[in-house]
Amino acid sequence: MSDLRLAEIFCDGMVLQANKPIRLYGTGSGKIVVSFLNETKEYISDSDEWCFEISERQYGGPYSMELCIDGVKIIINNIMIGEVLLCAGQSNMELQLKETNTSKNLYDDDNLLRIYSAETVYNKESGINDRWVMASKQNLENWSALGYLIGRLYRQKYDCAVGIALCACGSSIIQSWINKKYYIGSKLELPIEQLHRNYKAEGGYWNEPGYLYDNALKKYMPYSFSAAVWYQGESNAGRIEGAIFSKLISMFCDSLRKDDKDEELPICIVQIADCFIKEFYIDETAWKMIQEEQKKAVETIKIACLVESRDICENDNIHPKTKTKLAERIFANLEKIK
Repeated sequence: MSDLRLAEIFCDGMVLQANKPIRLYGTGSGKIVVSFLNETKEYISDSDEWCFEISERQYGGPYSMELCIDGVKIIINNIMIGEVLLCAGQSNMELQLKETNTSKNLYDDDNLLRIYSAETVYNKESGINDRWVMASKQNLENWSALGYLIGRLYRQKYDCAVGIALCACGSSIIQSWINKKYYIGSKLELPIEQLHRNYKAEGGYWNEPGYLYDNALKKYMPYSFSAAVWYQGESNAGRIEGAIFSKLISMFCDSLRKDDKDEELPICIVQIADCFIKEFYIDETAWKMIQEEQKKAVETIKIACLVESRDICENDNIHPKTKTKLAERIFANLEKIK
């Protein structure tokens, strides 16, 4: 039996990024033939991982794609070509609509707004994992609030299909999201005991360096995106990590672009909101260091923007419920750097 596999993200209902190369990828060795929009291409894999490109396309759909994977025929239906956003980070990116104060008047049935959510630690029961799901009033409560609200703004502006590629995990550190080949052995690698979230002491196995890259983010590499939104930092709010956090962000952005084969990928970094209440055991000095380091990082990263949240989000909860204004600000800033 062939070990050749197509990545899971290539399935019914997928949204492909317009005006960028369409990359097909997967694992195993063997012969792949794809036919899509009057183009047929053949590729032979002789290694554990494979990737090849077919021509970029403009907005449109629905379409079908036919593949032959080592003699096995696969047909993918209801494919749209539009705008695809990578929305990644920790709990404030993962936070579901039902956990926010978003007005239900903004909940719309929209079969051209779709989400693909990579399964992580906390979202296993969401019902929208590892498949493309269309927005409906019945399932939206389980969507990432920011993912939905940003996607909704893209739908209004561009009048095309919009795909949200969600990859978020609460209580996660940035080192877990970086490909190990860049982090391990680098000058930024810290001993486990110096991590603010010591994954061995706290049982947060997902915070082992590279774990969330290998088990979640890698599913999207190298899918083509319009832009990436990164909202993370709370779990690195210790003084040792805080002192080097801008460099860790730069390493993450560099590694993301390399692995996604897109050195010009626009990246929006959301600055964590203020939250200094005692029950969260927050080191206010370290928290402010993270905020300053996020600002510092954007000054050195090309095609990137910083979105401040402290003035439009609550400061009495580590998970601010107001996400609508934040989504509007993220969208406006992405429009400036695209």
